[in-house]
Amino acid sequence: MLPRHCARYPASSTQRIRCQSQTPCAGGSRRYRVTVRQPLGIVLAEDAKNGRIVVEEVVSGGNAARDGRVAVGDVLTGCQAVTLKEAKMSGSFEKEGYGARPYDNWERIWVDAVGLRYETVMSALSSNNPRWGISSIELELEQGVL
Repeated sequence: MLPRHCARYPASSTQRIRCQSQTPCAGGSRRYRVTVRQPLGIVLAEDAKNGRIVVEEVVSGGNAARDGRVAVGDVLTGCQAVTLKEAKMSGSFEKEGYGARPYDNWERIWVDAVGLRYETVMSALSSNNPRWGISSIELELEQGVL
């Protein structure tokens, strides 16, 4: 069973989420999802006042800057992460990749970043490793949070 802050992220829902309109939130803020190629080109930091994870810098010329939606001060509310699946019933992996490591025994999940420690969210983001063939990460951010 996955922890409370994680949800299975079916690959088939990716297109639906990309086309989803921006969601208005309480207090005039709005929540949106963006898929950014790696390296992301953003600097995230923990807000000392409330523990939220905020965009501290958007690197000029980076992938997030090229997208144009991510802005300094946006709050990270969710992100994709990668987790290993349980081993097959036989106890061995169906396929093995580079260095005899299983390359089909992982899945993408959604992590609700609200209330999580900074280190936990950074671990979730870094789990999107290119060795699994992952070249982009979907982020959920909220703009206009006071």
